[in-house]
Amino acid sequence: MIDGKVAPGAHVLRVELHYQGSGGGAFPYLEGYRFRVSAQFRFTSLPGVPLRLEVMGHEQGGPTREEKPAIAFRLWSRG
Repeated sequence: MIDGKVAPGAHVLRVELHYQGSGGGAFPYLEGYRFRVSAQFRFTSLPGVPLRLEVMGHEQGGPTREEKPAIAFRLWSRG
């Protein structure tokens, strides 16, 4: 987590997450699984307007697709 000020203007946040399966319990095949997920998010900050940007790792997919790691961004303006 980063808590601080950013200069007004355009910004790009780049995130890379690394996952590694532990292979314990009922899923021993997960031991060899490794995933690397990267994404970027563009946002603009305005002078005097506080922002909160949340980054979340999650699984993307559903009944018709295999679930795989992904990154989601959520931006709030508190001004």
